[in-house]
Amino acid sequence: MTAAQVVLVQAEDAGLQVGRCLAIRPGQPLRIEVRVPGGVGTRTLRLDRSAVHAQLNARCETLDEAEALAAAARQRLDHADIETVWTLVEDRPTGLGEVTQLLLGAADSAARDTTALALGLDDDAFYLQLGQLHRRSAEERAALQAQRAQDAAVRVEVEPWLSSLDLRRTGAPVAKERLAPWIGRLQTWIVRPDAKDPAVERLLTLRGRHRQPHPRDAAELLTEVGAWDGHEDLELLRTGLLAPWPDEVLAAAPDQPDLPDGLPHLDLPFATIDNDDPHEVDDAVFAERQSDGVRLWVAIASPASWVPKDGVLDRAAQLRGTTLYHPRYVMGMLPDSVARDRASLATGRRRPALVFSIDLDSQGRTRTCEVREATVVAAHAWSYRRVDASLASGVADGDVDLAQVRLLVETCLASEQQRIGAGAYLLYKPDVELRAPPHQGVTVRPASQTSPGRRMITEAMVLCGAAAGRIAAQARLPLPYRSQAKPQGAPLPPGLYTTPADVFAVFRALAPARTTTSPEPHAMMGIEAYAQVTSPLRRYGDLLAQRQLLAHLRGQPLPYSATAVAEAVATAESGAQERRHWQRRGDRYFKLVWLAAHASGRPLTLQVVRPLTGQGQVLGFLPDLALEVSVHAPHAQVGDWLEVVVRHVHPSAGELSVSPTR
Repeated sequence: MTAAQVVLVQAEDAGLQVGRCLAIRPGQPLRIEVRVPGGVGTRTLRLDRSAVHAQLNARCETLDEAEALAAAARQRLDHADIETVWTLVEDRPTGLGEVTQLLLGAADSAARDTTALALGLDDDAFYLQLGQLHRRSAEERAALQAQRAQDAAVRVEVEPWLSSLDLRRTGAPVAKERLAPWIGRLQTWIVRPDAKDPAVERLLTLRGRHRQPHPRDAAELLTEVGAWDGHEDLELLRTGLLAPWPDEVLAAAPDQPDLPDGLPHLDLPFATIDNDDPHEVDDAVFAERQSDGVRLWVAIASPASWVPKDGVLDRAAQLRGTTLYHPRYVMGMLPDSVARDRASLATGRRRPALVFSIDLDSQGRTRTCEVREATVVAAHAWSYRRVDASLASGVADGDVDLAQVRLLVETCLASEQQRIGAGAYLLYKPDVELRAPPHQGVTVRPASQTSPGRRMITEAMVLCGAAAGRIAAQARLPLPYRSQAKPQGAPLPPGLYTTPADVFAVFRALAPARTTTSPEPHAMMGIEAYAQVTSPLRRYGDLLAQRQLLAHLRGQPLPYSATAVAEAVATAESGAQERRHWQRRGDRYFKLVWLAAHASGRPLTLQVVRPLTGQGQVLGFLPDLALEVSVHAPHAQVGDWLEVVVRHVHPSAGELSVSPTR
């Protein structure tokens, strides 16, 4: 170390403590070895510009040499000499060389170092600025001493944590109870941008890479002690979107639903069909043959019975707008006590529901539809995986009712064809389920809408939305209807498209979808009036539509006017857009993490979906990850399949570079 980094170090029982900085190079890290019980650790300290007294010239190879230099300065200049300087600079700043000449009779580099060190040790009497010594007032000195006392108290608080970190680095065991309080404080400091915790800030100043306490330094410490795994999104954490529900919101959820007297029971063997581990269950289906077609039943969970309009819980849900499905976190639009318990269509539990019955003829055309309020019990919980396996093998997987599943698929595929005939585009590009629980790595599972189970449920929900739109339009109910104009210049005719290039081509020709309060055609779906109603546990617009339909069925005044519908949907959409942003950001990050861990140098297949502006650059789509990536392929055409390898991936920077294998 150089003398330009000399510090006064005081020995204490817990180890060496940094006292006052006498002279440093501003911004340079100061590394000192600190002896701790059980071993030796190295701490990196960053000292700010306010600590600088002088730039010294001497060099010291060890900390002992630095301390000896400071001690020699104290011996050479006594208190009387300091009093002389007090008199000299009482009225005006004085150059360090002039003072050195007066005190020592010389102004060479060694003498200047001695003067700077001696004066720096004199209880903050002076400070050096642009080569001039300035005298501090009594008030300034008192303020500095008070701050130093506060810093000393903070250091005493921080020392056990520093010692624990140093012990951990040596491989020695550290009791969890020694780490836990600091882990909580660091997490709180990260999550709350306005949080003030002098001990945490001091710790980060001592151990961090930045001059000022920084969230990334706190994240690195939490990762170092194993509390985090290094993949937390600090910007997302600091938005507050992941904060727990406030107590007053949780307390606002009623213990009993608001239901009309004599609500009938509808005892049909409904089945829920979803992912292996759904966060909430808000729909169940059942189909039965009729003499000249099929009746499709769709039961929708009724959170409107549990969430009073305009209450604390309702306002909180409206501001969220939707559930955040991040690969690492799921933050519900509604608390789990409602979305996953009281209102969920959990198997074997009787729950209030909005039930649609849709009669289709043998060609899949909807003839009639009705909606009613009833209580239902979901008899089965089937996963897409089990349904698809049963259909593929012809043998029921567990309690899967193969005949029921085949009828559902048959009905929904026929409905698809009817919608395509009406001008619909069914765009099912490859997709994946992405999960990245802390400390468990990233898992990627195929989740394409083209699988029979997913395709069937998608169509059943579309039929339900079309039925809601038709019923509400006939009753002139203001709902958040979804509409879309006919595509202009579509490169492909209406139909079912599953390859990435086809899906991207059609998407580019589609007009923007709109939310209206009166029914308008939804050309892409081939439906005259459409309202989303099937996910009220996770989409606020669906909850709002459910309230309108329930009021209509009960003969009550509508809770929302057309203007109120538009305003509520606009508020909810603002929150939903923010959550979708973070969801997309998390998806891409963890897909890149997966690539970095599993795909280095390994061939991957992508399809070219469109040209880019850069010379020879095209946009490709990796089906195995449902990930877009640019690639330099001057001769590739849209629709071509290319084999590529990953050349560079940097998840934190969002960077991915691939190149064709030939």
